[in-house]
Amino acid sequence: MKRADGTAASAFVDPGNGAVVAVVADAERLTDWAIRIHRNLLIGTTGRLIAEFAAGWGLLLALSGLIWWWRTRRTLILASWHGWIGLAGAAPLLFLTLSALPWTEVWGAIHSRVVAALDGQNATPSWMHRPKSVSGLPSSMDYPGALLRAQALGLSPPFSIRAPSTANGTWRLSTPMGHPPETTRTVWLDAGDGRLVDERTPADRGRFAAPAAFGVSIHMGRYFGEVNRLLCALGCVAAVLLAITGSWLAARSGFAAIRHGGQPAPWWGVALVLVLLPLSAIPLVIDRLWPRRKSDSPTEPPTDRS
Repeated sequence: MKRADGTAASAFVDPGNGAVVAVVADAERLTDWAIRIHRNLLIGTTGRLIAEFAAGWGLLLALSGLIWWWRTRRTLILASWHGWIGLAGAAPLLFLTLSALPWTEVWGAIHSRVVAALDGQNATPSWMHRPKSVSGLPSSMDYPGALLRAQALGLSPPFSIRAPSTANGTWRLSTPMGHPPETTRTVWLDAGDGRLVDERTPADRGRFAAPAAFGVSIHMGRYFGEVNRLLCALGCVAAVLLAITGSWLAARSGFAAIRHGGQPAPWWGVALVLVLLPLSAIPLVIDRLWPRRKSDSPTEPPTDRS
């Protein structure tokens, strides 16, 4: 839930009478710290941009690794641990990076506008929607009252609660992000008399927005239960091991590719990445425009045959 001062907190409620037993600030929980690192590296918008850049390059490196494996007749790259790990973790890693993109700063904003245009809907997502109170009465409902009103409306737990931030605001109660899309629901309650001001259900989601909603649920490991979480964990472990083994292979070669350079990506490839992953295309554009020496020549990536 959101407190009046804007800070997030978790409330523990007696299911029998709706009384709030305890309230714990999310900032005091280790899980919240981990979530904020995952979202923005604890540095806000800059961190979100860095994460988006990394996600885009994770996708590009995974795809290029698979292409390289295929072009070398599926044998050369498997001579290294890097290749085996990449082949085993490619599917979950690709899915995790793709399904994370709708959350990103640049790609996510473009995606929201395109999907809204295709579905003929307002591009404002439910978590940014702010309907105003309609009763004109002063705010009189508290958290227990909001919980009881939610139960009366048939809103199934768990759900998050956001208190009004203005005098004529509304209470927002919604299914937490990542839960199966077919079960999600968001309601806005008048702060004065508790009446239902607005509501969004799965039926309000357009057909082009639905895939992203399912992707988010699977990305967060909540759609297929334990199997879902295990596959996501496999993708995360693969990403870490690929970073370690890839760095090790580069170090063994003395970072030859960096020292001697190579051919820049073709313009059509740069343009394709620029359209699909605009933030991640920046170094490709710079590399393409950077003056190159005549001695620069393509360098084959190192392969560990041990």
